[in-house]
Amino acid sequence: MDVLKKVPVREQDAKVRAANFEEVCLGYDQGEAMAEAERCLNCKNPKCVEGCPVSIDIPAFVGEVKAGHMEEAAQLMGDFYTIRGRVCHGAGLGHVLGMPTANLQPSEDKLLPPFGVYFSRVLFRDCWYASISNIGCKPTVTDQGRPGVETYIYDFDEMIYGAGIEVQLLSFHRPEQRFSSVAALKGQLREDLAAGREYGCRHGLKGAVLEKYDSFVNWL
Repeated sequence: MDVLKKVPVREQDAKVRAANFEEVCLGYDQGEAMAEAERCLNCKNPKCVEGCPVSIDIPAFVGEVKAGHMEEAAQLMGDFYTIRGRVCHGAGLGHVLGMPTANLQPSEDKLLPPFGVYFSRVLFRDCWYASISNIGCKPTVTDQGRPGVETYIYDFDEMIYGAGIEVQLLSFHRPEQRFSSVAALKGQLREDLAAGREYGCRHGLKGAVLEKYDSFVNWL
């Protein structure tokens, strides 16, 4: 049996806890929690998968997301991989290129798929909208090291800075790449937008769909 060493949980010293009524277990800090999660994901004898009350193979799900297999990840989870957050200001390049985007800044420990362009959909104010998203660091226009999420929402012109949205990644389209010029990037984006609209039409993603009437998940 391949047993990986468990990260011990910090707790109060016996002499200290004998003189107070505070919690004995201090829990994990972020680094310890990440290490323990990594141990679980790399476990060679994951009995917890068989006993999972919601019957989800988490290691397999993480593996599919890391590989960019969004449909397979959704099959395992029963829903699509989602990024939630409040729309923040970007550099404004989307407006210059004629395709303004809703920008999200995921936390540094957020599980992200491979950098690239994904067909997606956005939940805003109880309605789903067809969209296309870029995950990555925008190497053509910036040298920023922290990845972000930029989403163009089809047939949508509301100002939503500061609003909370959900972005679901439905299918991988192409990997992130560095273009020789902004003009070359703009040409590729036009092709991406056309491909995304065709994908949405093929799967019935047209206009705003009330969340309570959403049937797209049945496509799984």
